[in-house]
Amino acid sequence: MLLSTPIAVCIHIPLCWVLVYKSGLGNIGAALALGISYWINVVFLGLYAAYSPSCELTRTPITKEAFQGCGEFLRISVPSAVMICTRVSNELGAGRPQAARLAVCCVMIIAMIELVIISLGLFACRNNMGYAYSNEKEVVDYVTEMVPLICLSVIMDSLQGVLSGVARGCGWQQIGAYVNLGAFYLAGIPVAVLLGFRLHFGGRGLWIGILTGSSIQTAMLAFITCRTDWEYQVNLQYILSCLSTRAKI
Repeated sequence: MLLSTPIAVCIHIPLCWVLVYKSGLGNIGAALALGISYWINVVFLGLYAAYSPSCELTRTPITKEAFQGCGEFLRISVPSAVMICTRVSNELGAGRPQAARLAVCCVMIIAMIELVIISLGLFACRNNMGYAYSNEKEVVDYVTEMVPLICLSVIMDSLQGVLSGVARGCGWQQIGAYVNLGAFYLAGIPVAVLLGFRLHFGGRGLWIGILTGSSIQTAMLAFITCRTDWEYQVNLQYILSCLSTRAKI
């Protein structure tokens, strides 16, 4: 990917320019160029997997045995597809609850520092950011109005990513899935539809809906994390590990 992605990006830039400006497709050309670039990356990775000596052991015929255990895999992977953290799970598995708590505190502090810097940078450039996309004053002014919401979204989305990682590390995939579904489908999307279409707030209303879902998700995960008994989590992980080992025997 270190090679295929830069190559795809180098192809994407002139391809996007041709499709947007030379062919007259405009926004459609930009979307088309992005799709083509993604597929170019897929082709490169496929060729690498098919012909590289590094992947030689993975090129085996497809058999029925390859699909054994798919049910168990999906039961774990589907709810955790929206989550990320191995450090917390490693500390819990090693029987170090204080280290797990410290890891959570450290990553939250680092994330907050980074997010504040990024958000302040975006907010400081709000009056000029629109010129990166268009010279039309209407577009530039609209981007300027949207930047404060974007700054809040950057903070909330990133914090929920960190907290979702903590949830996964503790084995709360099912809880995380319920939180995500509830925050966005029961709150975020209805608010977006109400503000964007019923109250005619347009794009701002849709973004407020997304921000609402993300904020609720972050708040719920933060509450769960703050109320976590790390000693209990260590004991629980030990019990689950013993049961898993006994089942294999």
